[in-house]
Amino acid sequence: ESGFRQKYLVNTPMPGRIQVYLNRKLYDEIKNYLNVIAPEVSIASYISNIIAEHIELNIEEITRMYKDRFSPPKIQ
Repeated sequence: ESGFRQKYLVNTPMPGRIQVYLNRKLYDEIKNYLNVIAPEVSIASYISNIIAEHIELNIEEITRMYKDRFSPPKIQ
């Protein structure tokens, strides 16, 4: 549990925030359990922590896909 708590259940400073839309069912599920397990953590912080880890874990694949999409065509 402590790894989960340290990774995801911490408030993250958010200067320059923007609005992002989320599926209502998913929002309600997160709100229901987050209010119980970590009422001091905002939904925005929780989701930001999840997304930050997702990007960190997948940055090589994301970079490869980005380069594949925007690389000039190879001329033979």
